[in-house]
Amino acid sequence: MSFEANEKKIKFVADSATLHPISPPTPLAQYYRPGLVDTLPRPRKCVMTDELNKQRKRLQFRSIRRGTKESDLVIGGFAKANVSRMSAYQLDQFEALLECNDPDVMSWIIGLTYPPTEFDNEVLDALRNFKRNMPYDRV
Repeated sequence: MSFEANEKKIKFVADSATLHPISPPTPLAQYYRPGLVDTLPRPRKCVMTDELNKQRKRLQFRSIRRGTKESDLVIGGFAKANVSRMSAYQLDQFEALLECNDPDVMSWIIGLTYPPTEFDNEVLDALRNFKRNMPYDRV
């Protein structure tokens, strides 16, 4: 049983013999204090770190989808093991290697041909060491 009392329009519910007022829901706006949002700590974002993380993810994705199984295993395994620790300069060098054709990169890694001077860098040396130390059942 419910009814409205006075002009305030407060609803009452009849429980047994007692009447309990039910107040309307309070809007959240009354709890808002101006300036409260400004006092909360904001998450710190470093644009450089976000860009590097995006580049790392992109390079890992590209390195495991090269075209041949051997290059997927060698270059993708290298990326999985080392990309998270590379500097921005090394990531750029690795990205430049990924722009080249698979047969060329694999011949540089295996040592069949000498790489051009712009690709003969520390990342290619690390790739060669990674390939040398891979277990034979992987490649």
